[in-house]
Amino acid sequence: MTGDALLDTLLTSCVVVTSRDGDEPRGCLVGSVMPVGYDAGVVAFALTAGSRTERAVAGSGVAALHVLAADDLATARVFAADGDRFARVPWSAGALGAPVLGGVVGVLEVAVTASCVAGGCRVFCGEVRHATSAGTPDRVLTITEIRERGVEPARASMGGGT
Repeated sequence: MTGDALLDTLLTSCVVVTSRDGDEPRGCLVGSVMPVGYDAGVVAFALTAGSRTERAVAGSGVAALHVLAADDLATARVFAADGDRFARVPWSAGALGAPVLGGVVGVLEVAVTASCVAGGCRVFCGEVRHATSAGTPDRVLTITEIRERGVEPARASMGGGT
């Protein structure tokens, strides 16, 4: 098994990460997210260094992580493509000020506590300060499904959008 194939066996959920840059909403599809510790209320996620979303999270200190159901390819495609993403989805300001999307499985609103640069990305860690859920889906959208369904090209850097 090659390194790339082995990496694909690590089941990673894809989420949409949103934040704000002043009054401008920013967001992108991200395939690098994980809980940190067991029952600690801390998450980590990676965004391409220098992207608009990375700069917004670094500047505001807040982010909203949107969990997508396995069949929610429409939202995934909006946040994987270029263009005015927030004109194409319903959203409102969340409890911490980051944009919160409507119609997703759940949202974790995070206050950033630390970050570091690693391999062309900035990895953020943060405490979950507010969470909402619309229920538990049978499955969530994974990075493997994103690749297989053509939402992102294979091995493309996720987290580099607006």
